[in-house]
Amino acid sequence: MKVKMKPHSLLILIFVTASILLVSCGKQGAVPAAQPADDTTPVTLSFGGSWTSDVFNQRVGDLLKTKFPYITIQYVQFATGSKLSDLVTKGQVPDIIEGGSQDDPKNSWAPLGVAFDLTPLIQKNKLDLTKFDAAYLQNVRRGSVDGQLDSLPYYLYENVLYYNKTIFDKFGVTYPTDGMTWPQVYELTKKVTQKDANVQYRGLEPDDFARIARQYPLLYLDPKTDKANLTNDKWVNLMTFLKDVY
Repeated sequence: MKVKMKPHSLLILIFVTASILLVSCGKQGAVPAAQPADDTTPVTLSFGGSWTSDVFNQRVGDLLKTKFPYITIQYVQFATGSKLSDLVTKGQVPDIIEGGSQDDPKNSWAPLGVAFDLTPLIQKNKLDLTKFDAAYLQNVRRGSVDGQLDSLPYYLYENVLYYNKTIFDKFGVTYPTDGMTWPQVYELTKKVTQKDANVQYRGLEPDDFARIARQYPLLYLDPKTDKANLTNDKWVNLMTFLKDVY
């Protein structure tokens, strides 16, 4: 059973995709203007990231090859192959880099001089940013160089709260509902944290603390100083909450 939660509660499962639609409209009876032919000049496009080659081809590579057969795709896996810093030294920086965190540009890419503001390309190609989750784009800007948009989300996964109806029924406790905050979930699950017939029932397992931290969002490093950011009030509140849960 899944329960969707609003921001600052438990996360919900969202997959975000973006597409660009070019539409030509004209008056009734008018002859549509001729569209410029696509430039099919052969070109090589390089990617780099932590995915394996098989995963990259499944998610990106094969789709690009089908739609743009004139583009040669190259992929470098950082996890088992060259590090990004090594590629920078060799002058072989990939055209597109896959990263898994909103603060990658500031903390990983910027010192290497590879962070690139996508705003001019977004404006030129009229990419509709409203197709992306606004909160996620804000996270990207907060972790980037000078608040610029260094990256765009390929996908966004979030979590749901799973609960066992049988256990709630056993103790006569109402089920979780949509829109609950973490404190509300905490208070509810204390009611099913009981010992019965020598079985200890534990009401809540919050999983990885980073999942909750992303909801604020909380960064491990201060974007302005590049120093540890783990002792501010929000981090302390988060850790205190998790301590209470356990």
